[in-house]
Amino acid sequence: MQGKAAITKTFTITWGDCDGAGIVYYPRFFFYFDICTWSIFYAVGLHEEEMKRRYNYIVYPAAEVSARFHVPCRCRDVLTFESRISEWRAKFFRVEHTVHKADGQVALVGHELRFMGTADADDPQRLRAAVIPAEVRALFAE
Repeated sequence: MQGKAAITKTFTITWGDCDGAGIVYYPRFFFYFDICTWSIFYAVGLHEEEMKRRYNYIVYPAAEVSARFHVPCRCRDVLTFESRISEWRAKFFRVEHTVHKADGQVALVGHELRFMGTADADDPQRLRAAVIPAEVRALFAE
């Protein structure tokens, strides 16, 4: 996987990732998706503190997450996550994830729809979606 809006990360599944049947418990994949998404932003220098300082963004909340599972993953499997930002909207961005087993099989594919979250002016306990600045998108341009 190439480009500034893409990363590849490899993880080895441990027993703590698995259910009683020894298969990866499906919410764990969303945990790994989150790591990959943050890693895309880290790769261009946009970590949490920098986003807060520059744009008053708090987090990149997920508005939608899904996955389609093709083959089971088990303890000690080595999984490669290929993750990329596939779409930018005014306030949202979409991240696609493809997960491969060591033998090359596609284990699952998924996506996240996220937004740039900032405190709501009327209720600081709530988040609202903010417009993604052009300079942020430009950091990911090929």
